[in-house]
Amino acid sequence: MAKVTRARLATFLAGVVGGSVGMLLNYGVFHLVGPGYPVGPSTFVAFAVGAFAAMHLSDRLGKRALRVMALSAGVLLAFSLVAALVLSG
Repeated sequence: MAKVTRARLATFLAGVVGGSVGMLLNYGVFHLVGPGYPVGPSTFVAFAVGAFAAMHLSDRLGKRALRVMALSAGVLLAFSLVAALVLSG
C-alpha cells in the first residue's frame, strides 16, 4: 500500500477511535455527575478533543500508526459489542 494511503487511513482510524473514546469517557462522566450534566455540549467537545488528539498521535507514530490505530479500532469495536450485549440484557 502506498505511503500516503497508509497515512490517510491511519489518520481516519485515529479520528474514529479518538472520537469514540472521548464519547465513552463523556458517558462515564455523565453517570458520575448525574442529570445536571450538560450532555450536548460536552459530547461535542469530548468527541472533537479525542479525535484531534488521536490524529496528532497518529502523525507522531509515523509508520507504526496504521497498525496501532487498526488494533485500537478492533479493541474498541469488541468493547462496544460486549457493552451493548451486557447493557441490553
